[in-house]
Amino acid sequence: MPARFRAALGFGKRQEVLLTLEGSAVRLMTAEAAVDAAVAEVQALARKYGGGKGGEVDAFIAERRAEAEKE
Repeated sequence: MPARFRAALGFGKRQEVLLTLEGSAVRLMTAEAAVDAAVAEVQALARKYGGGKGGEVDAFIAERRAEAEKE
């Protein structure tokens, strides 16, 4: 990817990115942003099907993030 594109998007030089095809559009995001988006989607589903509580899911995700930061 050209340096000016990386700079405009805030991507680092060797930062991992995810490229996805959505219909006729291409989406490019950092791996971290992709994980955050997936977590938000799972949380929304948990709230929808869990009676809106989501506390258990939030606690689980917080625990996993804490473990990942230790690595």
